[in-house]
Amino acid sequence: MAKRQLELIHRANSLCIELEQFVAAQVKIHHQDILIACELFFRESLNRIYKWNLKDDNSICGRQQDSFDLSDRDRRIPGQLQSYLTTLR
Repeated sequence: MAKRQLELIHRANSLCIELEQFVAAQVKIHHQDILIACELFFRESLNRIYKWNLKDDNSICGRQQDSFDLSDRDRRIPGQLQSYLTTLR
């Protein structure tokens, strides 16, 4: 693998670790809104990477879904994003 590619992979890994630590700190002080922001970030990332069209089913249906949060109805792809950080105390 080219040196530049490895540098980019290491940088992306560092950013993911930084994001995890920031989210953990926010959840620890009960700032749960960060989880909504993360869901938006990952939804848009997956849409760009895989050319999906994931939508937030919680806002479409007007209430929390029991089984999944995101879906691409045309491709029949459901998705559930969950943070293990909310269960850690």
